[in-house]
Amino acid sequence: MEPPPAAPAYTAFQRVSRWSRWSDERLTRLGRLSLVLFIGACIFTTDPSRTSANALVAILSAIFLIAFLASVHWRPRLRVHRELPVHASVGIPFAYRLHISNDGTSTEADLEVHDRLVRRFPSHAECAALRPFVIAGDNWFDRRVGFRTWVRIVRLVRGGEIDPLLVPPIPRTGTTTVDLSFVPLRRGSVNFSSVEFARPDPFGLLNALRRISATQSLTVVPRQHPMPQLNIPDLGGQIPVLRQISGAAAGSQEFHALREYRVGDPLRHVHWRVSAKRGIPVVKQFVDGHHRTFTLILDAYALALPFELLIEAAASVITATNQQQARELNLIVVEPAFEPRAMLSAAGSARHLLERLAHLAPSTTDVFPAASARIMLERQAALVFLTTHWDPSREQFASQIAACSSAALTLIVAEPEARDVRLPTVCWLDPADLSSALAQVRFAQSNFHRARAHG
Repeated sequence: MEPPPAAPAYTAFQRVSRWSRWSDERLTRLGRLSLVLFIGACIFTTDPSRTSANALVAILSAIFLIAFLASVHWRPRLRVHRELPVHASVGIPFAYRLHISNDGTSTEADLEVHDRLVRRFPSHAECAALRPFVIAGDNWFDRRVGFRTWVRIVRLVRGGEIDPLLVPPIPRTGTTTVDLSFVPLRRGSVNFSSVEFARPDPFGLLNALRRISATQSLTVVPRQHPMPQLNIPDLGGQIPVLRQISGAAAGSQEFHALREYRVGDPLRHVHWRVSAKRGIPVVKQFVDGHHRTFTLILDAYALALPFELLIEAAASVITATNQQQARELNLIVVEPAFEPRAMLSAAGSARHLLERLAHLAPSTTDVFPAASARIMLERQAALVFLTTHWDPSREQFASQIAACSSAALTLIVAEPEARDVRLPTVCWLDPADLSSALAQVRFAQSNFHRARAHG
């Protein structure tokens, strides 16, 4: 892998990028050609006795001056409203709408719209960290200089690039709608900054710009690979891992978890001891005895690149979960900030968990051996454990979830090791072909099922 650019080259890359951005915004194709011709004519004017380049310089200067004055005079009165989807997925194109209203007294025509994302240059450390995520250049110049690779890193930090689009004429006091498309390059928040309108001058050299602030954020969830639907095995209507609380509620309702008090909750469900410790009202949450829950335990200790594959596998598992059987989904992230109390508020819909995965960062400290003992396994109906490492502590944890859970599955995103793993609930996912590996994942018969069958 080629090293990151040195500090002088990094500064030069920024200057070249700023100039490239300015020329793309202000100059048309004819304008860029005329500018090159103007610079060449200026060079030949050093000897006016031999050439007539000074006349060409004077003509081009006058044309550029008139074009500049025409562009400054343009002051349209436009309003924009961006209609974004709930979320997007990495690598999958999505379309959204931009509503443009003209509050002026004349029709606006020949407009080109540019929807801008927040632009910033990555630091030198970010540039080195993100280099494995971009495809290196395949030509000699890029291998020696690295400018194109740096451009890809800048685009990755930004989240992608939105192509400009021509806008139909907008009549006065009228509104038009244009459809834009965008391919997100990374997960997390993609921030929109403004909408720019460009209109060429009468000579077609310079663009008159009108920038309208339109800040907005879009959550990009991880890429999801096709998987068979993970149906939780049928237990004959019994979920023994949920412990019955006598007198909690009528019928077959059972205690499931604690959550913050909401207006309308019965006072008899308030857990006074926990409320006193936390300083806020906390109530007991009860579920039907036949209720199915699904918990995904994510080991965040990983390097940057394997962690992205781990997140993709987690998102694929959540999407593949049978939500009709597992009506409540839980996500437990084992990281340095892990707290057992966080498990009480980890539940949510599949969309909520995907959005949470979109903002996770890898952990550089291995806290799993100590934290795994504090994970409450007896309340879960189905457990999936995701990790990129395999050691005695993680192997022991995989055995525990296979012994106490109604459905257990351990997914290891790494190349399979030579030593034999005798747990039927453990599955290795090859990072080189993650999609094919996930397509073969299914719940295996756990120790819990075998013990129940012999019992």
